[in-house]
Amino acid sequence: MGNALTVSREAHTESWYGPDAPFELDTDPLSSATTVLLAEEDPLLCELLTDVLQRVPGFEVITTVSRPADVRDYLTPPLPGVLLLDLGMGEEDSVRLVEDLACTTEGLKILVMCSDEREETALKLARAGAHGFLSKRYAREQLPRALRHVALGEVWFSRRVVGLIFNEYPTLARRAREREGPVSLLSDRERQVLLRVARGLTNKQIADELFMSISTVKSHIRSVFQKLDLTSRTEAAIFAVREHLAERIERPAGS
Repeated sequence: MGNALTVSREAHTESWYGPDAPFELDTDPLSSATTVLLAEEDPLLCELLTDVLQRVPGFEVITTVSRPADVRDYLTPPLPGVLLLDLGMGEEDSVRLVEDLACTTEGLKILVMCSDEREETALKLARAGAHGFLSKRYAREQLPRALRHVALGEVWFSRRVVGLIFNEYPTLARRAREREGPVSLLSDRERQVLLRVARGLTNKQIADELFMSISTVKSHIRSVFQKLDLTSRTEAAIFAVREHLAERIERPAGS
């Protein structure tokens, strides 16, 4: 599917690997073996892919799943380093599956293999949450390198698809914030203040706990009420319970 873009963590420079590039076994494995969960319906291709990865230092295929739709049953802690997902199903079902896996399994890195090489398909899968897209035509040559980059938190898409993703980033970021819900509108400090308001603490008690002035506490409360369209501390308590704020309070905003 044309050239594939990867982003080097060290130099932050682009490296391009075309479909005609020679197959190379990486000899600089990650600090620990990258575990791979392989979802592949074709038993012969599953065996071939497993054999390719067994010959590459730094990879371990921990599980193979014959039906991609059953993948979620195998995503138990600890998660695999990368989910290698061969999607032979229809485009709509494939996108829905990737979106479901990405939304319900935090931290999961997904590399999709597909015989559909259209840019539109790759872009839809990227929107759904895939970290990479690899044509089956080049899987044997490019798979180890693609897996390694995805495992490192990088991406593996064609040059044009990456450009389209960058162009869509503001829209995608806004949608992500909307999916997270109203809590995403609050700063870390505002979340901490809101939680204590919901617990029934006075402004002075909140100030003492968070080592801030009472005027700062009041300022945070005004901001929280404005952002969330709240009018009373009772509404704040109801909101905090509904959004499970106590369980999320240690996480940075947007995480």
